[in-house]
Amino acid sequence: SGAVNSRHIFASMAQSQSVWQKIPLPNCSGIVYRTISPAGAVVADLFLGGLSLGPQGIATVLNKIPKNTQLHILDLSRNNMGTAGAAALASLLEHSTTITTLFINDNDLTDDECALILSAIERNTSLVYVGYYNPGFLGARGDALDALIVRNIRKIHAQRQ
Repeated sequence: SGAVNSRHIFASMAQSQSVWQKIPLPNCSGIVYRTISPAGAVVADLFLGGLSLGPQGIATVLNKIPKNTQLHILDLSRNNMGTAGAAALASLLEHSTTITTLFINDNDLTDDECALILSAIERNTSLVYVGYYNPGFLGARGDALDALIVRNIRKIHAQRQ
C-alpha cells in the first residue's frame, strides 16, 4: 500500500534529542526506535515487517533514510519487496557500515532480486545476521549468504581482539 509518510518518520527521528523512543509510524503499525548519539547521528532500529508496503513503499522509506543515520536493525519481512525495493535495499546495504541485523523473510523475491541483494551483501561488512527465508535463497545462494555472514562475524571478532 505504501501509505507510510517517510518524511514524517525521519523528520521526527532527526528532531528528537531523547533516549530510545518508539515512534509509531503514521498509517501503519511499524515502529522506529531511535535516539541521538553524542556525535549527533540518529541511531535507529526500523521494524516494518508485515506492513505490505510493496516495492515503491519500501524504496521510498529506504531512500529517505538520512545520511547520518546509524541503522542497526532493519526488518522488511512480509512486504512484497519487488525489484524497486530490492534495488533500494541493495543500495543501502552497499553503503551501510552500521546495519548488523536484517530481516527480509517472506518477500516472494525473484531469483534476480535475490542475486541483487546477495551482490550488495558481498560488499557489506557489518551484517552479522540475515533472516532470509525465501525460495530464491535456498541452495547455493543461501549457502553463499551464510558464508558472507560468517566472514563478517570473523572479521568483526578479529578486530575486537
